[in-house]
Amino acid sequence: AARGNLRDSDTTASGRSVDFETALTLPVVQRAFNLMSGDIGPLPIDTFRRVDGRRIPMDAPPWVELPDPANPNKRRPQFVSQCVVSLMDDGNLFVRAYPDRYRPTVLRVIEPKKVRIETNSDGVDTYIVGSAPLTAAEVVHVPWLVAAGKSRGFSPITLLQESIASGLAAMEFGGYFFANGTTMTGVIEAPNGATIDAEKLKTDFSRGNSGLSKSHSVGVLIGATFKQTQSTVADSQMTEFL
Repeated sequence: AARGNLRDSDTTASGRSVDFETALTLPVVQRAFNLMSGDIGPLPIDTFRRVDGRRIPMDAPPWVELPDPANPNKRRPQFVSQCVVSLMDDGNLFVRAYPDRYRPTVLRVIEPKKVRIETNSDGVDTYIVGSAPLTAAEVVHVPWLVAAGKSRGFSPITLLQESIASGLAAMEFGGYFFANGTTMTGVIEAPNGATIDAEKLKTDFSRGNSGLSKSHSVGVLIGATFKQTQSTVADSQMTEFL
């Protein structure tokens, strides 16, 4: 089934499938969502009436702070959050206005995937929610980006899915790289025929060169050679994660 403009079976070049929930795990996407929803949503709103080119302050209608009186816990910040999620996920915002958009008393965000748009030969849109046809007077439709001759907007998650998937893949690779560092740091090679106590040599070398206080210290091995086997952070090109 189609989700916005992205089918659930679609995958990207990195092999990662992307939807809104997975996209939110990428910090840059989460910051963008928080900016639009968490920071902008609760900002105060003033209402005015324009008379002869002048703005006359007026009391805000009740739906500004309480869009749905039947759900008093869902005030304006929650309403704005639902609007932002709809736009970021599907690229379309559908708001059911009761009794209509011109004299609203109740506003409810409709889940975008439940809305089908039918456009007649005159270019007039009808919004089918379930089996109920609704007019543009009953549904406020805000698309994100719209192609010429179309009514439904593109999903930004879909448009940016390759970039988001690459970021998710890089973040996942970084997690595995640091979590699975079981490769030996190096090995100590002794000359052929040399008689050594391997455990003592390993213990002495680790004691003298391990730990924060011994960072960049000089190691001395008499008759033996240390060879590094573990890749460094620079070698792994993971420096951008630090």
